Amino acid sequence: MGLIDTALEDNKVSKAEREESERIATWLAVDTSDWTAMVRAARAEIKARVQAFRDEMAGTSVAFSGSGIHKSNIREALAAKHAFDYSALVSDSTDLLVIGSEQTETRQVDRARERGIPVMVESTFWRQLGEV
Repeated sequence: MGLIDTALEDNKVSKAEREESERIATWLAVDTSDWTAMVRAARAEIKARVQAFRDEMAGTSVAFSGSGIHKSNIREALAAKHAFDYSALVSDSTDLLVIGSEQTETRQVDRARERGIPVMVESTFWRQLGEV
């Protein structure tokens, strides 16, 4: 259930989030009688997606541009933790450019787009790695 996934973005479901999810589920005629099992299944699915993204990122070269949620020393430490190469510059070996926000417009962004390198917002990147 996408509502539970959304509620679990911060890794917990508050009472208000549960009540809202159940209210919407009622409108949609979705049975929420086994709420605990639904949350457990959603957590397992999120964990599997995070692990798949971690596996995908391992060994890749990731460049960062613009100010985001982490300073460069934190980015470097997380890069080491997740076994991808950290860079502040886009090069021919860059697999992904992570930008601070949707509004980030730098020469690095232009370079990545010219080379067909995927671009991702930093908050999304860290969330997909399970770090937010």
